[in-house]
This record gives sequence, C-alpha cells and structure tokens, in this order.
Amino acid sequence: MHSVAAEQFESGLHHGLDPPDAEMSAGEAMTTLYSPWVGAKCVACLHTFRPDDTVLIELDDEMGLVVRHSSAALPCVDPSQPPAGISSATAAAFFRGVDEENVSPGGVPVRHLLAGDALLARRLDRHYCRVCAHTFRPLEAVVVCPCSPDDPMCALAIHRDPGRGQTCFDDWKPNGVFTRCPMNYREL
Repeated sequence: MHSVAAEQFESGLHHGLDPPDAEMSAGEAMTTLYSPWVGAKCVACLHTFRPDDTVLIELDDEMGLVVRHSSAALPCVDPSQPPAGISSATAAAFFRGVDEENVSPGGVPVRHLLAGDALLARRLDRHYCRVCAHTFRPLEAVVVCPCSPDDPMCALAIHRDPGRGQTCFDDWKPNGVFTRCPMNYREL
C-alpha cells in the first residue's frame, strides 16, 4: 500500500521527467524519452513514436489511451491529408549531390529511402532498424545488408543518418567489421 507521500513523490517525479505529458490528458503533446507511448506504434500509420514526434492523445472508453502522430510528415489525425514532403525526383537529385560531396564514412554505401522503396512498405509489421527498433520513414538513410552492403544479400537494414541523429550503424559497429552475419550468424 502506498502512502500519500509516496504517491505525491511518484507524481512529482513523473512530472519532472516528462513535463509535457505529466497530466496524460487528451490533446496535443510532444513525445519524449519518458512518454509511455515512445517506441509503440501509431494506430493509424503503424510507424513507431520517436522523441520529438508531435502526437494527439485521445482517451477512449474501450481502448484507453489512443495516440496518433500529428505532424505534416505523419498526418495520422487527418488521414485525408497527404504527408508533406518533396517529390522523389527532387529528393533523389539532392541525395546524389550529397553522396558525391560527402562520401559515407568507411565507404559503406547508404540507401536513401524514397517513396516506393520496399523498406517503406505499409504492412502489418513495418520494416524497422535492427538497432533502435524504430520504423523506417521516407528520406532516411540506411545501410542495407550490413555485412555485405556493396552487394546486399538480404534486406536487413540499419539507420545511418547522422544528420537526423540516427547513428545506429556507427554506434553498433563503429569499425564496420563483421565476423558473423547479423541475419543468419554464419561466419564471414
């Protein structure tokens, strides 16, 4: 049994760690590392919630807390609105220029996820980074088949997009050297 002082302490601790979401009331909120929905999937788009995602919280009698993305890039609150962004042709030209001027560290090739990429396909379980476990979103950069990125043999992908703060590949394998395949554990 909790004392009143213990309950007040827990409430104050939660409020201090996650001020935007401390009250857990319906309305807009900003996702933080301490939000209870961080890492969970949006009921509308099936993308995971990440820190700094703007969301709309609704309290439903049957489902309880319902959280949806609420941003121009992920307009899950109003699915009739198309996601804001740039055309794939413009993005492809931009990324070609970036890749020409800014060679990936260690020469490990990255793939920029443009509309239509198989890694962005909407399915029951979206493709996700095998390090951070967040789903892949349009325009992110990933390493595909980390043990053989020059000639991919599988679709295992890991974020490598430092401009977006997604340094999963470098955090996981800073030297890029593999002795075993992370997909099937065979010796390389």
